[in-house]
Amino acid sequence: MEKVFAKTEELAENIKELVNVKFESVKLAVAERSSKVASNFISGMIVVLAAICFVVFLV
Repeated sequence: MEKVFAKTEELAENIKELVNVKFESVKLAVAERSSKVASNFISGMIVVLAAICFVVFLV
């Protein structure tokens, strides 16, 4: 009977670890996606700023 309890505790720990790993994976995926969005926004703003400077100095 003790083996059953030991295996149950081990299973519970493995499930907790799996949930934690999945949660960390989701957090990393969200961080990756948000960093891609931020970098695209910043590079777009740099292009717009360069275009505005070009037009201002052209005139």
